[in-house]
Amino acid sequence: IRRQRQMCIRDRVIADDAEGLLVEFSAADPAVAARLVVRLGESAVLESGDEVAFAAAALRERVLARYLTAR
Repeated sequence: IRRQRQMCIRDRVIADDAEGLLVEFSAADPAVAARLVVRLGESAVLESGDEVAFAAAALRERVLARYLTAR
């Protein structure tokens, strides 16, 4: 996950440079990592993890649907 300097996740820092902060993060449940990716927003980029990517996309859809139906 690459994120701007404002957020620091301490699992394993791989790079901290002008492009931002690159960390290696792992979780037993892909949904945990997916929630983190969604919370970090557009500035976070998932560089690997198909299960996490699928879970994050599904979570984004559920959140968006909730907001659209609440109107």
